[in-house]
Amino acid sequence: YTLSFINDGEKEQCYDESLPDSVVAYVNAHYTDTDISLKQLAGIFLYSQKYVSFLFKKLTNVGFNDYLNSLRLQHALSLINNNATSVTQISEMCGYSDPLYFSKVFKKKMGVSPTVYIQQKGDK
Repeated sequence: YTLSFINDGEKEQCYDESLPDSVVAYVNAHYTDTDISLKQLAGIFLYSQKYVSFLFKKLTNVGFNDYLNSLRLQHALSLINNNATSVTQISEMCGYSDPLYFSKVFKKKMGVSPTVYIQQKGDK
């Protein structure tokens, strides 16, 4: 994994030391895109999905999906703290195309569903 080569006819691309930072910066800037994926990142940065995943985990110490979900949940909490109340709208604004999946991820991390979390916040 220390070197990655892509042969494109006569072109040869060597490992770019800024790649891990670039990948993470891209995810930080585009985490609300519903179509962001390792496949998309691999296409953008011209490396295999497996290699981008390896580099991502090496830099962040967590896998791509865990990192992405963490960013999205931070954003969801920010929206809720700014009085957003529609789970469907919050999930869309955070990059989830499926509100049920968003609710599942939210509940796993927060211990309660987003609806209950919003209600508890409103009761305070």
